[in-house]
Amino acid sequence: MPFKAGEVLVYEISWSGSVTAGTATVRVADKRASLGSTAWDFIADGRPTAFFAAIYPVYYKAETLVDAFTFLPQQAMLYSEEGKHRRSRTVTFHHDTSSAAIEVKTATVVQQTFKIPPGTLDTLSALFAIRALPFREGLTLTMPVADGDDVYDVRFSVGAKETIDSRMGSQPAWRVTPYVLTGTGQMKGRALNVWISDDSRRLPLRLEADMPLGKFVVTLIETRG
Repeated sequence: MPFKAGEVLVYEISWSGSVTAGTATVRVADKRASLGSTAWDFIADGRPTAFFAAIYPVYYKAETLVDAFTFLPQQAMLYSEEGKHRRSRTVTFHHDTSSAAIEVKTATVVQQTFKIPPGTLDTLSALFAIRALPFREGLTLTMPVADGDDVYDVRFSVGAKETIDSRMGSQPAWRVTPYVLTGTGQMKGRALNVWISDDSRRLPLRLEADMPLGKFVVTLIETRG
């Protein structure tokens, strides 16, 4: 794997690459025993700058336990704070029965089960799975990705290598474009690109997404571990 326990990636979040809106971290905790196996523990969180937090405080934390042998998610947790509202969501995957259980806690608790296709990942485990791809221009890969109890077929397409400039210098990187597919196989959604470094670490260097009010940009500014 191109990552190891103790890796910490720090990102700056901005609009159109100019207005800094917040920071985010993605880290790999130590492997640990989990649900009768051994799991990677991937954690990501993000919060706004002090200026934007004063206007509307938010905080998000995602954590996914991924089986170290199958690289399929065991459990995906998402916690959010938006103003005075608190919400937590836990999805437990049962790949052997092609099902998953979801629990959402707000002022109440809602639980349900839903079907998943073989090989279903969640958003965070999909990010790490992309890093392990054997990159080459023209490579495409389609995988089911669960976002809560919604499951989408997502196609990842690898484009040409480009040079990405950041605070960490200039680095060659592969441009990866994910598309959400409709039931008829058509692509939908806004333009989204991720650049993965062309080295042994396969670092996600930059993410750009077109939004109604401008371009959402996430840029790697620091690595530790």
